[in-house]
Amino acid sequence: MKIVTFILFAFLTFNLAAQPWAQLPDFPGTERDDGISFVINNKAYCLSGLEVGWQCTGNGFVFDGFSETWYAMASLPTGKEREYAVGFSHNGKGYVFGGLAPGNICLNDFWEYTPATNTWTALPNFPAAGRQGMSCFVIKDKAYILGGRVFDGTTLNEVWEYDFVTTNWTQKNNLPVSGFWRGSGFAIDTVGYTCYGMNLNAGFNHSLYRYDYVNDSWSLIPNITLPSRNYIGTAVGNGKACLYGGQDSLNIITNDMYVFDPSDSSLVNLTGVPTAGRKGGMAFSLNNSFYITTDLNVTQTRVKETWKYVDA
Repeated sequence: MKIVTFILFAFLTFNLAAQPWAQLPDFPGTERDDGISFVINNKAYCLSGLEVGWQCTGNGFVFDGFSETWYAMASLPTGKEREYAVGFSHNGKGYVFGGLAPGNICLNDFWEYTPATNTWTALPNFPAAGRQGMSCFVIKDKAYILGGRVFDGTTLNEVWEYDFVTTNWTQKNNLPVSGFWRGSGFAIDTVGYTCYGMNLNAGFNHSLYRYDYVNDSWSLIPNITLPSRNYIGTAVGNGKACLYGGQDSLNIITNDMYVFDPSDSSLVNLTGVPTAGRKGGMAFSLNNSFYITTDLNVTQTRVKETWKYVDA
């Protein structure tokens, strides 16, 4: 594993001679954690999660990457509030799948968001058990849902593919581990990756795996050992993946970033926001900059700060 010191490496295209973080306007909704985000046309759509008072929500707001301001978006329909869902986008529309609803109900519903009309449309339900805490990535015209947990707490290693063209779900080859939830999934170009996460019986995943969608096969990226983490904030920009914060094996909420570059399989450790560590935030990338908003800080307090990793 190649580890490059902080002063020698730029996450995206940045000069890190000075403080690389800038605080932006707070998320305008209630404090929350474990929401989701997806990006369409240089706007990040951030919604759902668990609010103060342990109440699931379905509302959300849009962050404009040009003006760096927030505005409201349509909430998920009443009764569809959730946390631990996954969100992704494709061809100008956003998608929300699964999650945990009030009453400890694992969901298998699937929703499509149309920005032009600010409306939600119910799609056919996922054809297997509802689940929470999954990871996901999109490659070409297909989305991949990784792992998660079902209603009895079983941690999954299943991989499911959704074809946006045929609208069919297909189960693919399993993850090369016994299963994990609240890990990280991302795609760079046409290669999928997954890392981090925890299996409730087997502990944390310390490896990074590559997915070949053509051959439906997983392979280990050698010489990389990750720390114990789940509840990671993940976003991709400029061909690199940023993996921020999370909670470790001692339940300590961390405050650093690991940046993975697939061109040389390097993994670089950078400093986090200048206030405190956090987990369960909504992360996204706009204009090749990394953003993190809403999360739990080191005192387990929900916050709605928004931070950007910037060119100092």
